[in-house]
Amino acid sequence: MGQVDGNPIFTIDFDFVGHELVVQRLDGERISFPLVAQSVASFYRRTFDALAALGIKIRLDHPHPCRPPARGPRARPGPAGRRSRLRRQRLPGRGLPGRGLPGRGLPGRGLPGG
Repeated sequence: MGQVDGNPIFTIDFDFVGHELVVQRLDGERISFPLVAQSVASFYRRTFDALAALGIKIRLDHPHPCRPPARGPRARPGPAGRRSRLRRQRLPGRGLPGRGLPGRGLPGRGLPGG
């Protein structure tokens, strides 16, 4: 009944009232497990075990979490490098961060209200 690419049609529902994950095939067969504090790996394994128990075969093209790019001599500087450069730049007429401006804010703090 309801085959797509050899797999039955199914749904995965998060039941936040009942605190469980429900995997259900179109024919009504279902498996659920409680949503409790657990690692991502544990949740992944339980979800795929439930799918397999219902005869659902899943193939992910990229089955691993996103990993940062490899660092090496050709690696481009990441956002942290750009942030550091931006922090070193001074805005015209603003003075240095953390320094009070004459007639503005609290001396030495650069905060309004002084």
